[in-house]
Amino acid sequence: MTSAEYKAKLLTESFGKANYRLKNALLFKYVKKAGENYCFRCGKEIFISDFSVEHTSSWQAACDPKKEFFDLDKIAFSHKLCNYSADKVVIRKKLVCKNGHRLEEGNIIWKQSGKYRCKNCKICNRLRMRTQRSENKDYGR
Repeated sequence: MTSAEYKAKLLTESFGKANYRLKNALLFKYVKKAGENYCFRCGKEIFISDFSVEHTSSWQAACDPKKEFFDLDKIAFSHKLCNYSADKVVIRKKLVCKNGHRLEEGNIIWKQSGKYRCKNCKICNRLRMRTQRSENKDYGR
């Protein structure tokens, strides 16, 4: 029996999952002790079963995403549901494309997709067109 299997048998779950739950419980203990166990979004008290950590602003749309991600002054606590709902709003607003390019004025193409207008990335569109032209010499002629 490997060490991982032995630990999983003792804990009745994988060691990684148990370790994550332990760290989350420890963090929540200190958050509660500091009186910070109130949701950043809705203001109601958070209990450990619904505890999540989130960024107060969209780090993915920042000029320096790495710096924004690790800025502890922009970290807050919330209910899981409030956090997930906020993520859906950011996704709907679509601040970055799937390749990570910022969707800001000058880098947006509006296209009709069914009954919705969608933001598309000019950089990705340009790269896609370049690839299609190099693969098919008659493309666009």
